[in-house]
Amino acid sequence: MTDPLGNQIFVGDARTQTKVGTITVPGAFGIDDTPDHSTLYVGTLGGDVYAIDSVTMTVKNRYLASQIGSYGGYRAVATLVLADGRLALLGALGGIPSVDGSSSFAIWDPSNNSLAIYASTYGAGQAQG
Repeated sequence: MTDPLGNQIFVGDARTQTKVGTITVPGAFGIDDTPDHSTLYVGTLGGDVYAIDSVTMTVKNRYLASQIGSYGGYRAVATLVLADGRLALLGALGGIPSVDGSSSFAIWDPSNNSLAIYASTYGAGQAQG
């Protein structure tokens, strides 16, 4: 579970329902794990993406927002791991987050830093009625 204002991720044991540790990640927000559960990817309020080793509970890599994609500057607040290893990134929140959502989402491949950005008129994270 992420704690964006406390700059940490709480790690829990589902079986015993106890906290087993914390991982420091500034502004940790949206989180997802790989299909083999070996890596957690975390989007932050600052837009950086962290790769965390789920066994050792240590940061494997920090991808600066300014280096995501060949042109850089994509701020990802949340990550979703796709089956092929790429990440779906939810862009920076705009206006009132619970109302306005994100203005874009992107598909990013960390292995070659390719990025495809998609935008929405209504906001990528906003529910439509």
